[in-house]
Amino acid sequence: MKLRHYILSLLTLTALSAQAQDTSPCPLPASGPVQKLIFVANPTPAACQLAQDLADTLGSVSRTFQMSPKVTLVIGEQAGNASFDNGHIIRIPQRLLFADSLGNQYQANTDQLKAVVVHEYGHAILKEIWAQDFREEFGELFANLEEISELAETNLELKISSRAVRQMSSQLANSDAYGLYFRTLPAYSELYADALAVLFFNDPSAMYKALHYPQIPPSKEVFVGPRDFAKDHSADDLHAHPDEHTKLSLVRSVIGKHMSSDIEQKRLLLKRLERAITLSIREELDSEMPSSLEEANARLLGHFLK
Repeated sequence: MKLRHYILSLLTLTALSAQAQDTSPCPLPASGPVQKLIFVANPTPAACQLAQDLADTLGSVSRTFQMSPKVTLVIGEQAGNASFDNGHIIRIPQRLLFADSLGNQYQANTDQLKAVVVHEYGHAILKEIWAQDFREEFGELFANLEEISELAETNLELKISSRAVRQMSSQLANSDAYGLYFRTLPAYSELYADALAVLFFNDPSAMYKALHYPQIPPSKEVFVGPRDFAKDHSADDLHAHPDEHTKLSLVRSVIGKHMSSDIEQKRLLLKRLERAITLSIREELDSEMPSSLEEANARLLGHFLK
């Protein structure tokens, strides 16, 4: 499926206007992976400082792991989560809010926000790796996702409707490559993004701490607890939380035991995980039958521990 010509024509029509609009009064570091800041609402000094802190954090991540895909940070006002659009946009709210079973809200602190944005940047890093490793299967898909991301960025800068983005995303969702990607790869991407975050912060519980809060309901704890690399997760627990973020929890336990604060060891461990993930995905793509949760964990651990 080809979206390129349509998307580029829309970008051409809006490019000059987008360039003329000052969307980010907050200065960025002279170098680093954050190429642009876009605020959903006019930024306060506090919002500007937060955005700069997040950009500095991602710059440190880039230097630590020597990988630096360019991203745009879209800073919203408040939300219950953050996201990466599989192109180059990371959306993160100024106020990340959680709720207990009674509806009481808890606001994440700056350290929690930093862990979340580092996790999202991990998705961006792995997407760049996969665009090379799985060029035949997903190269065109990633190119289309990037073009949609470019148009979404232009719309955000101009503060205009994203209807065309939604329409193109819906069209892309009907492609075979899109279906194969989202059946196969998300759990691996969530594991990698979590691993990058815990390694960067030298804390196997970094993602757990980022997402845990007072009076967290058991219905949500079951999806947060398995992301703690400091805990020994069991095979019996796998089916209690069959979520893309937690399907590979047995691997998280093993990575937690291999962590080191040495920067070279961090890089080597992440490379080991990257290689193990690529080999596991290749085997899964070549298989005629989908893997069980136990098989997926065992296969990935086998490659990681070699």
